[in-house]
Amino acid sequence: MRRGLRRRTLLLGLGALVVVACQAGPPAGAPVETDRVLMPPSYRFDPPVIRVRAGTTVTWENRDHFPHTVTLLDGSADLVVQPGQSASLTFDRPGDYPYTCRFHRQAMNGRVIVVSR
Repeated sequence: MRRGLRRRTLLLGLGALVVVACQAGPPAGAPVETDRVLMPPSYRFDPPVIRVRAGTTVTWENRDHFPHTVTLLDGSADLVVQPGQSASLTFDRPGDYPYTCRFHRQAMNGRVIVVSR
C-alpha cells in the first residue's frame, strides 16, 4: 500500500512539474548585440533581449499587420509602431530596460541591456 502511495505522489509531482514547464514562456537566452529589433507576424520581439553600448539608437521595425508598442516599463517611453513602420529610441545611460507591447503584454516582452561605451 505504501509503495502505491509513493508512486502516485511521484506521478502527481511529475505531472505538476510538466504543467508548470509548459506554461512558462520561452527562455530569454543570451542577449544579442544588435541595434535592430523586429516585430514579425507572430506576436514577439526578435530578438527579445539585446545588448548595446550607451549612446546607441535602437530601432524597432513592425513587420506585422497589426500595430504594436514599445513601452518601457519604467514609463520613460511609449512608442506606437504601425504596420510597416519603425520607431527608434536612443539609450544614453547604462542599465537594464525591460519593455512590452501594451496591446499584447502576455506575449510581447523584451529587454535592452545598455553597457558603458
